[in-house]
Amino acid sequence: MKPVNLRKWREAQEEEKSWWTKILSQTPKSTLSAFYGNRWTSLLPYLDAQLCQNCPTVVDVGSGPHGLIYYLPLRGQKVAIDPLIDSYRLDLNTTDVFPVKGVGESIPIGKDQTDLCFLINALEHTVNPQQVLEEIWRILQPGGYLICQVYTQSVTDLAFIKLGYVPPLSAYHPHHILANNLISTLERIGFRIEKCEMPFDPVIIDIFNYFKKSGEDQGSLRGESVYNIRLGQRFTHTLIRLIDNLLFLFSKRRFAKNVILIARKQHA
Repeated sequence: MKPVNLRKWREAQEEEKSWWTKILSQTPKSTLSAFYGNRWTSLLPYLDAQLCQNCPTVVDVGSGPHGLIYYLPLRGQKVAIDPLIDSYRLDLNTTDVFPVKGVGESIPIGKDQTDLCFLINALEHTVNPQQVLEEIWRILQPGGYLICQVYTQSVTDLAFIKLGYVPPLSAYHPHHILANNLISTLERIGFRIEKCEMPFDPVIIDIFNYFKKSGEDQGSLRGESVYNIRLGQRFTHTLIRLIDNLLFLFSKRRFAKNVILIARKQHA
């Protein structure tokens, strides 16, 4: 997981800011709350509810205005950190979360001060993913937990990217992270993987969208389903997904599209 240059990261941040500005101005707050409430509820089977309930200090790195920290019934102090926090401060979903402008590579929290950290669909948005994970390790107290979710790329994706393929949503995600690299990096930094899920993501959804006559995407607010990209890219995307579905059964870590894990900071 190598760093990207700042220019590429700033461009991705501007894309993200523009998208959120549009969504927050055009979508009723109740609709957004319902959408993200359902989205985060779908994560609950993968999480330890008792763990989330019993942490006095919780930090969400890259929270956005509707991150997980705004929806879970957490106790204690809650801190949301995001470089774009000033852009949507007035649209935050709750008043019991303390919003902080900052980046994951330099978290403004002292060493060993956090019990639980969320990193949900944020690592692929950063400048230096490894530095972000090292910072989270620093702020967690010994025995503290990281709950992380990353939309990963597969070996197939990376091979096609080298041939010039541009995955959907690349404008927002400057990194293409392999599940295997994510797990090995966490372990090298000093985390122990307590739980790791790699949900199967069937290609049949993409094949259905490929033949759809309507460009509407009812399942996503981002509005960039496989249908809503140009024909050649859509065909390549569907082909990659088909290959990944076939090979996923043999090597989840190399062909997973989504990783949800709980990692614990080991005592130094």
